[in-house]
Amino acid sequence: MFGSRARKFLSENQYTAYLPYALGEMFLLVIGILVALQIDNWNDNRKESVLEAQYYCRLYESALQDKIQINQLQTEMAARLTASIGMLAALQEQHPDRDHVAKMMLAAIRLSGSNFKPDTSAFEDIKSSGNLNVLQDTVIKDQISRYYSDVMAIAANHSGNADHITLRFFSHNDVIGAGWLNIEFLKTTLDGSAVDIEYLVNRFPLTETIIDSLITDSLFYIAINSRGTVHLQNISNHITDITQALEPKCDDAI
Repeated sequence: MFGSRARKFLSENQYTAYLPYALGEMFLLVIGILVALQIDNWNDNRKESVLEAQYYCRLYESALQDKIQINQLQTEMAARLTASIGMLAALQEQHPDRDHVAKMMLAAIRLSGSNFKPDTSAFEDIKSSGNLNVLQDTVIKDQISRYYSDVMAIAANHSGNADHITLRFFSHNDVIGAGWLNIEFLKTTLDGSAVDIEYLVNRFPLTETIIDSLITDSLFYIAINSRGTVHLQNISNHITDITQALEPKCDDAI
């Protein structure tokens, strides 16, 4: 630790002359330690900044996956709504075509059980690893938390309504009169078997009572699918907001 000059001062009992030298040595040592600590802190901060940027990009990619999913669900919902309106229009004809009514009915409920499930993998990873504090932008962090809570609440409401469509479809006691024999997949299954489909269709005609019941069903499907359209649009709006907030954060990281 001591240089040759220090040893010379001490050997000659020149303590007064050595004091400035010793203080200088201590000053350089302290400066060295402070610099080392500063570099260490800088490295730690740099690692956290890199990790923060990676998290923003992962959250942004999750939001993009949510956007793809919601676009698909909106396409399916639009088709169901169109079909449910088409079912009502067909039933208002003077002589409703049972095949067409059945086709519209099936399309009105097709994939109604498809629910929105946000991609929470990145967010759950951040929380489970205890790195939520790595996200320094508190505004974005709060927006992310609200995003997942909001869209999952809307999705739960949407899913509950969609379940009513399935229950409605399977609630008919007179499934033949309701047009099930005109559903394509059922006709295909029975085709070529010992079952006489035409006999059953003629045996159970599309009566006024059945038509009234199907009109009520079609109105129910229109209402649920119309409400579902609003739910999905609300989720889409939330996705747009979160992607717009996260995109510049991810671009900065790149």
